[in-house]
Amino acid sequence: MRDNLTELIFSAGVVGCGGAGFPTHKKVCGQVEDFIVNGVECEPLLRTDRYIMAHYARELVETVAAIGAFLQAKRRVIGVKRAYAPQVEALEAAIRETGAAVYVAYTPEGGRGPLADIFPFARGLFPQEGADLGQRMAAAMDRVLALGHSPCVLIGSDLPLLTAAHLNGAFAALEGADATLGPTLDGGYYLVGLKRPCPSLFAGKRYGSGDVYGDAVAALEAAGRSFAPAPPCADVDTPEDLRALRRALAGAESHTARYLRQLFPTGGPP
Repeated sequence: MRDNLTELIFSAGVVGCGGAGFPTHKKVCGQVEDFIVNGVECEPLLRTDRYIMAHYARELVETVAAIGAFLQAKRRVIGVKRAYAPQVEALEAAIRETGAAVYVAYTPEGGRGPLADIFPFARGLFPQEGADLGQRMAAAMDRVLALGHSPCVLIGSDLPLLTAAHLNGAFAALEGADATLGPTLDGGYYLVGLKRPCPSLFAGKRYGSGDVYGDAVAALEAAGRSFAPAPPCADVDTPEDLRALRRALAGAESHTARYLRQLFPTGGPP
């Protein structure tokens, strides 16, 4: 994906303004803490930024979100002058329309602190509830749906290859269906999306086998819920999954790739 994005920017000939004309595709590399878009026009006769923010606010917000996710940025900022009142209003409206509310269900009880640092943009963090995985997923989904967030998409935390495209695909599936599931390569699912609670989807289910995805689809059909699949994604459950991840990220410069090289400096995991 990185090569595709940088090639797209390079082919478009996007460069920075000013005397340097620094090529923008060179900036899209590695991982960053903050991704800042400068919308402050210093020259008195320049109004291009203001025009874009006022008339293409939604496109700007979606692009900032996509590139920020691509760069794994913890914070994404659009810098504007206080005097740009119409532009600020347009941007705030676009953010409300396009931004997904993020909630984090954590375990164990003391796990909130580190996750709050990783997800400073989260609307809320709450402990997982339930005796098994199905109960915990159901409780998390029900809690967020009860807050008025419909549709709601739930994912796990063992998805280093997850991209914005997977999430966008899930929400796209929910535009025409009551429920969606994202299949994994081992017969399970990494993502579930619902418009309203579905207790039978989670009740009495066994996880860890190759029939989990098929059983879940059957449960949705039995509950009378229309279904559309989300894009597949690999998760990491076994040593072989970790080996496959090492191969998939060979030569990459993401945080996960760098960590794996530190963890296994002489090659793949045993």
